[in-house]
Amino acid sequence: MPRILLMPIGGMAEFESIPRRPRTEITMALAGPAVNFVIVALLWWFVDFSAETEATVLPLTLGDFINQLFLATS
Repeated sequence: MPRILLMPIGGMAEFESIPRRPRTEITMALAGPAVNFVIVALLWWFVDFSAETEATVLPLTLGDFINQLFLATS
């Protein structure tokens, strides 16, 4: 049975058999990073990432938390 195993450092897809077509393999390999780009695009669209936010201020809202998380990783 195929499943996705989620771990703190990422996820891993488990399959009954390995795909043998190169197109299928490259699609599967690019799916994870593509999802990351979609998440960043959504965050960029919905969260105000202003440069005025200080990293020492505790986040009060989810938007503030995401903003500081984004600033910390960039």
